[in-house]
Amino acid sequence: MLALGFSANTISLLALVLAIGIVVDDAIVVVEAVEHILEHEPNLTVAEATEKAMGQVTGPIIAITLVLLSVFVPTAFIPGITGQLYKQFAVAVSFSMIISAINALSLSPALCSLILRHKKKPTGVMAWMQGGIDKGRDGYVRLVTPLTRRAFIAIVLVAGFVLGTGGVGALVPSGFLPDEDQGAFMAELQLPDAASTSRTIDALNQVEGLIVGKPWLQSIFTVSGYSLLDGLAQSNRALVIVALKPFAERKAANLSVFAALAEVNAATQQVSAANVFAFNLPPIMGLGNSSGFEFQIESLGGAPPSELAQVARGMMLGAQNVPELSHVFTTYGASTPQIFLKLDRERAQALGIQISDIFSAMQTALGGTYANDFNLFGRTWQVKIQAEADERKKIDDIFRVRLRSSSGELVPLQAVADIQLITAPGSVVRYNNLRSVTMQGAPAPGYSTGQAIAAMEKLAKETLPSGYAYEWTGTALQEKAAAGQTGFILGLALVFAYLFLVALYESTAIPIAALLSVSVGLFGAMLALFLTGLDNNIFAQIGIVVLIALAAKNAILIVEFAMEERAHGKDIVTAATTAATIRRVSGSSSSPSNSRAIQAGTEAPHMAENFAALSAQLRGEGALGAWLLAPDARGQLTAALTNANALLTSTDTNLAVLTGELAKSLENLAGITSNLHAQVNANTNLVREVSDAIVHADELMQGLKRHWLLRSAFREPKTNAAPSAPAVPLRAPNDPFRR
Repeated sequence: MLALGFSANTISLLALVLAIGIVVDDAIVVVEAVEHILEHEPNLTVAEATEKAMGQVTGPIIAITLVLLSVFVPTAFIPGITGQLYKQFAVAVSFSMIISAINALSLSPALCSLILRHKKKPTGVMAWMQGGIDKGRDGYVRLVTPLTRRAFIAIVLVAGFVLGTGGVGALVPSGFLPDEDQGAFMAELQLPDAASTSRTIDALNQVEGLIVGKPWLQSIFTVSGYSLLDGLAQSNRALVIVALKPFAERKAANLSVFAALAEVNAATQQVSAANVFAFNLPPIMGLGNSSGFEFQIESLGGAPPSELAQVARGMMLGAQNVPELSHVFTTYGASTPQIFLKLDRERAQALGIQISDIFSAMQTALGGTYANDFNLFGRTWQVKIQAEADERKKIDDIFRVRLRSSSGELVPLQAVADIQLITAPGSVVRYNNLRSVTMQGAPAPGYSTGQAIAAMEKLAKETLPSGYAYEWTGTALQEKAAAGQTGFILGLALVFAYLFLVALYESTAIPIAALLSVSVGLFGAMLALFLTGLDNNIFAQIGIVVLIALAAKNAILIVEFAMEERAHGKDIVTAATTAATIRRVSGSSSSPSNSRAIQAGTEAPHMAENFAALSAQLRGEGALGAWLLAPDARGQLTAALTNANALLTSTDTNLAVLTGELAKSLENLAGITSNLHAQVNANTNLVREVSDAIVHADELMQGLKRHWLLRSAFREPKTNAAPSAPAVPLRAPNDPFRR
């Protein structure tokens, strides 16, 4: 901001507050990814876990940064004063996002490797908090899972949120900038036209006495004979500037500037000598003289001032019956006493007198004219020609001015001019080169400036006669100019975010899924504005732009996680529900062949133990016992051998499959290893594939080992018993169970 010349104002400070949250969120993503790996892979060191986590979250962080920049940067190119406000916000947030990405990709992993440690399960308050978070997550998953299986319902809900956003947004009143407590306010006094300065000072002292002693007052400053609203020096005008106490001493609501304005406007109603208008400072200094709105009534046909004053008075009286308007007034008046000199131009021409000579003579006699300079006593003196003060005090003194004609004779002014006493405005105001009247006003409590502007326009259409028009100026003009830019700004942010996501995912459908969640956030924002009674002003629009960026950010994380789960073979529903529960990229899942190997390796030892126990039991019975128990044992052994035969057949099949997969894995491992020597420093993804291949091969080797153990369990045991008695065979030579 310093490099671009921006100040630390409300907009830039708001941007910094939001930027803090965005920067922290990127760091949280990195920390959560590292903690997840430390929790599920305790054999890794902290440095190894950090390195693995950064390999998973680097891509999403870069994508999020680019998308957020695509939302904020275009708002900096909006024209007008609205664009200036957005520019300060966009610049602050954009630079903060870039710094946030650099921090998340450099400083955050370094701190994780230094600070994080393998930790036990939380206890006490932390366990209670973690349990609450887990319950909330599980409840969210239970809510999301049915929607993932019923796409039609989800589409209907999204459409409902879109329509609801438009409907609620139409009910939210519009605004430009909210009135703020800037620690001061002003008041204007207007006495009848041509009132003397002494009368103005008396009324000013009365108003000052009503303000002095208030609990919110710090100091008061008064100016007599000056109008801030009109910018004129007039004897019947006065200005009051009131400074309030510091904010630390005005924490109560009844000490705010709004309460002070209401109190002053109510108290000054008892001042009968003058009209007193107390008003707040404008939201942006220099954009108007007061808060509220400025309304210009224009005469298209050059109506006389008296008619203009009458039309303005009718508008002011009509505004008192409009509930959206408050303190609508005008300082325009057409009853100031004036002396009108009516010239007979034809007679002056006949007498050989130039019109310019008439004005020059009156200026010299009544006002004074600079003649020249002369040096005397070491100084330079000016020579001014002017009549004596006693010779220009009365109206009739004007006729004592004489004019020289073209023949050289002196002609009295009375011969070509006549004096008339009239009433006229103290000043003539022109707007767009048309005679106009300036009206001041403010929205009534509970209404926004947008509603007040709409009510004033409706009143003008009903009240203004033909030949008159109206214009807006000051903050109201800027609000009207910015009114049609809200939709354009939001649409521009969405379009740029969509284009960046299309480039990121190389798909036109996936970004739609990521951005549809924005409609839910917009509906919540509009609903919050409606329920709290706030208006949709510049601050709200800036917040909505931030909301679009953050909603897109969370959607990008979920989409990234879901795509990662899909790449590991999970179906769409499972991938979506799994992604909804996490905020870091999941680790790689086992392939189907790995699962089969692990399952076979798990079941085989149990079967081998059962058959080994049965063989030991048969051997322990002895030959005679086995012969005596032959009928029962034969049936048990027949069933056991049948199961064993089926198990061996399945084992042979699985063994062949696993052997083939092991050979393929070893071939892949050899190819990857050869490429690894050339690209080990440039391709981290290849390192991950090598690691997965090694894990795969190790799992297959374990499964193969277990299957070989299973086959060994069914080999005939060697017996060393002495042949003291003939052995009784359990089977006949051609017994089908002899295997």
